[in-house]
Amino acid sequence: MLNQLYEIYDSFTKLDGTSKFYVTLCIGLFAFLYKTFLGMYSDDDKQIQPIRIKTGEMLGKIEAAIIVYQMGDKSQSALDKLIEKLGEGYCYLSWEVKQKLRLYYVNRSDAALNTLKRVIASELDSYPTFGGKPLLIDQIFALIAKVIRPFFPMISIVLIVLLFGAFISEFSEIDFTSYKINIVAKYFALLLSGLIFLSIFNILIEGKIRRSLGIKPWAYTFGIIVVPFIFLAIKPSLISLAIFLQFYLVKLLARTSKSK
Repeated sequence: MLNQLYEIYDSFTKLDGTSKFYVTLCIGLFAFLYKTFLGMYSDDDKQIQPIRIKTGEMLGKIEAAIIVYQMGDKSQSALDKLIEKLGEGYCYLSWEVKQKLRLYYVNRSDAALNTLKRVIASELDSYPTFGGKPLLIDQIFALIAKVIRPFFPMISIVLIVLLFGAFISEFSEIDFTSYKINIVAKYFALLLSGLIFLSIFNILIEGKIRRSLGIKPWAYTFGIIVVPFIFLAIKPSLISLAIFLQFYLVKLLARTSKSK
């Protein structure tokens, strides 16, 4: 490891002045962007922490209200109190809990209420005990996630710059309009594919994946990512169709998310 670092340093010292300037500039820009995004994420975490505490409190109160209702006489007044308590905490609920709550609003059945209580209990179990010391493995994963997160917007910026540079270079060499349309379509499709991939990876790192989404949203997302590469491998001249297919998959993905 030390030998490799020495070789890198030795190669750097042998560069001419202009090359050293650009290498130093890139390293400085990288450090600046990393520090900036790290600070942004840290500020977001500080702002979210009070909301998480409030959310945990509301979930606990809602679970208690459901238990009180189930153990009581289940009169209309008791039901009204339960509905009122559920409404008070609605804005703090996750997407999955909201879906179960809406289901209960529709049919008001004991089965729907039990499902809602089970989902709330599961979500409450995922909250740490505030003031308690997390496990060492949790601290390690949290540290890794904190270190990795700033790289995603940086990689997105690099991806956009590289694709834009390649686009300008290739676009300027072509004279035929039909070819230029294909070039625009190719780089637009690749950009959309890359940004979707980075977004999904970032969501996985931050643990914000929605449960119970089903297989369709994942299939649509996978399709959006791989469609341009399939067209480029099979028939590059039809790359324009990849954009239409990607937008169609985005439409299906949005429709599926709304219906969940």
